[in-house]
Amino acid sequence: DKVARSMGIALDSKERVRAAILYQLQQAEERGHCYVTTPQLLTMLQECLGLGESQIIPKLADCLAQLNEVGALISEKMVVEDDNGMPTTTSAHHRSELYIAELNVAQQTRALLNEHLEVDHERVNTWLERYAEVTGAPLSDEQIEAVRKAVTSRVFILTGGPGVGKTTTANAII
Repeated sequence: DKVARSMGIALDSKERVRAAILYQLQQAEERGHCYVTTPQLLTMLQECLGLGESQIIPKLADCLAQLNEVGALISEKMVVEDDNGMPTTTSAHHRSELYIAELNVAQQTRALLNEHLEVDHERVNTWLERYAEVTGAPLSDEQIEAVRKAVTSRVFILTGGPGVGKTTTANAII
């Protein structure tokens, strides 16, 4: 941005807005977000560029369209709740690389879920009984169920709050 300004690029130029859009999407990714909505992006751009809403809005749609056209980002319509809990339509904007990566993960997950998995349930039950004896750390009913689901599923996600035994369960699964 400093280089662009030193070259005489106007503070409200479309080039600066496009660069700021991509930069803000990267910053959002670093905070764990896969996309930003148009209202979120507008707020981010105001802060980043030091411009008012009235300076950004006239350029925003064109800049987003140009970035979509060259494949730098993908925008899609989505329905969200407004401040009053009412559904409203907005757009979600993704950097193309992350959007494509997410699609690939979804496709691979779907493929895994569609594959048949042979499970020897008797062996799993026997192993669970011996695990508690060998480790001296019996698993709770919830942990036993989680281990069973992990070994009988192609895809498994272990979640839970602090102190509920995720590490113990993960160790048993491993």
